[in-house]
Amino acid sequence: MSRLCARRTARILAGVRLTLPLLILALVSRSVSAQQCPDGTMPPCGPRPAHAPSVAILFMEPRSRNAADSLLAEGLTLEIINTLSGVARLDVKSRFFSRRIAGDPDPVRSARSFGVDYVVDGVLELDSTRVLVRGALTRTSTGRVVRSLRVERRRAELEGLQVALAQEIAAAVIGRLLPAERARFVVRRVDPRVTELTLRALALSAQFTAGTIRQAIGLAQEAIAIDSAYAPAWVQLALAHSLLTNFVSPDSVAAVSDRGLAANERALALDSVNAAAMSQIAGTRAARNDLSPHTEALARRGEALEADATTGTGLAIVLLFRGEVDEALAVNRATVRRDSLAPVVWALAAGRFVDARRFVEAAGAWEHVLALRPTAQDSFALRRARRWSLWETGDCAGALAAGQSVQDAYLIIESLRCLGRIAEADSVIDAQLLLPTISPASRAICLAWRNQPDSAFAVLDRTFPRGLGRTIQHPAFAPYRQHPAYLALRRRLGLER
Repeated sequence: MSRLCARRTARILAGVRLTLPLLILALVSRSVSAQQCPDGTMPPCGPRPAHAPSVAILFMEPRSRNAADSLLAEGLTLEIINTLSGVARLDVKSRFFSRRIAGDPDPVRSARSFGVDYVVDGVLELDSTRVLVRGALTRTSTGRVVRSLRVERRRAELEGLQVALAQEIAAAVIGRLLPAERARFVVRRVDPRVTELTLRALALSAQFTAGTIRQAIGLAQEAIAIDSAYAPAWVQLALAHSLLTNFVSPDSVAAVSDRGLAANERALALDSVNAAAMSQIAGTRAARNDLSPHTEALARRGEALEADATTGTGLAIVLLFRGEVDEALAVNRATVRRDSLAPVVWALAAGRFVDARRFVEAAGAWEHVLALRPTAQDSFALRRARRWSLWETGDCAGALAAGQSVQDAYLIIESLRCLGRIAEADSVIDAQLLLPTISPASRAICLAWRNQPDSAFAVLDRTFPRGLGRTIQHPAFAPYRQHPAYLALRRRLGLER
């Protein structure tokens, strides 16, 4: 039972760590043009047009068996998606959506069934001196090629190649670009080795395994060693460290997270409108109990600059930790609507629903994850959400039986209390309080359940555990919202002036 009582803190930490993979969707830093909306006004921008033409970028195929070339082709494709996603008059599908379409024997038919208006496919040819992309933009309603694509650059102009491709695709779909849209396609002057290293690191991070993430860290560090003023490389380094926290021991999470935060802060210093860096920094601060208005403002600014799954999830995290649950859930739901075919987005949403104790919605989100990418870990998360869904929907007897079948101490306690069997619940709580391995957050919750608020808040004040903003929202503290020690904790978190 000791292991089970400690699950509360594990869930809090997992919820925080689950927010970090959302940065897998952050490609590289945006240009300064992100300061403007397509109509030339400042953010927040209005919604995309209701009937914005949609386009899916199928991954470029390298005409080479070299693994480095394959990573470069994938990174190039991701960067094209990233650049185009900033054009508000386009509905650019995510890489997950694109992969699903590309996997069909008839990609055009598949895209048409999903309501996608255009698909882009192509091949990448490169040698020591040049890079050539040949492809086509196809209208799915007719199957006809709207525009053939052929862009060639010297290898030293790789960044210019990806920008030229994105601009040509955008112009072919929506016609003449607006001034603010054209500004997105300004080419930076960057050492080609730095661009290649950053793109390859991006592709490796997207594979989301411990090995590929460590490789991505090495490549990003190589890029920074060549050009320490290149913000996208710092963003990529931060992303890789953030993802790595999911594969290291709990004792190592803080150190790895520190390195990611430092890289993000460096990226933001170099690019003051980097939405991905803003979102990650805000999420890290929230997890570390900085819930001040400044943290919320940073998350909101990131989402206003680039309204995508990355920044939406970051904002949802901060709002949830601040106790603004209804808005957090609204943002969370909007986030999955933006990218409903991305398993990682549904997984992140499920974590937020669990944090908000919306277990029915969490179970639905995990069902989507399993439909898109079945794994044993996701299956376990779905079963757990379903058990708690019984409690949420009022089937407390069913929830108790489910909790007892897997010895889930918290579900047992809450189910017994729901059934009015307070003495039995208190007995289970007392047993947990005797365990030396109980976490500070779990101990405080148990003490609150036993009507010992002074002791509960003393534990939290002394240890100030990670994710405290979420912990104090637990229903066990509901009777003590006006307790002086509770209000003092809120002030310490930056929630009260």
